[in-house]
Amino acid sequence: MNIDDANRSLQSRLPSDCLINDRAELEAVSLDALKIARLPSLLIRPRDEEDVATVLQLANEFKVP
Repeated sequence: MNIDDANRSLQSRLPSDCLINDRAELEAVSLDALKIARLPSLLIRPRDEEDVATVLQLANEFKVP
């Protein structure tokens, strides 16, 4: 899995307003319920079912859990 390739594919297939890479916003979502921090490389905010389908297809293609 190459996360940079996955991110590039997302950027080419989804509108830019669905993808957030602002450091402050990424830090705001970086904690899980156990308070374990891990900064995501990209935040995805799908607008509709088609965007969700695209994200799931690419996650499967790039073996992203």
